[in-house]
Amino acid sequence: MLRLPQWRKRAACADRPDLDFIDPGDHVPECLALCATCPVARLCLTEALDNGEVWGIWGGLDTDQREQLAHELGRPAPAIKPGHGTHRRYAKHGCRCDLCREAHNTYNRRRRQRRRTAA
Repeated sequence: MLRLPQWRKRAACADRPDLDFIDPGDHVPECLALCATCPVARLCLTEALDNGEVWGIWGGLDTDQREQLAHELGRPAPAIKPGHGTHRRYAKHGCRCDLCREAHNTYNRRRRQRRRTAA
């Protein structure tokens, strides 16, 4: 089970389920104004940059602004990651959830089996 960071409970948007920060549509100004007052906006932005978040408004920045900031900081640009439960998510993106770990183990078992049959 995925546990959310504790800081999210203190986020200004935590009590605003009426606003969609991932696909804000016409609510961009309202979302940005709320982010400007948020006590944990910096933590939110850091999480988005750490996770390469592609969509929405995080820490008061939209996708293009986060991409520019990532570039300025020498960080990888936000990118769509493969889904959980894939070897690629485990190997390339470092996800260690149960689904990704099992996919990685399955990948390695199959690889070893192919090597044995080829030898």
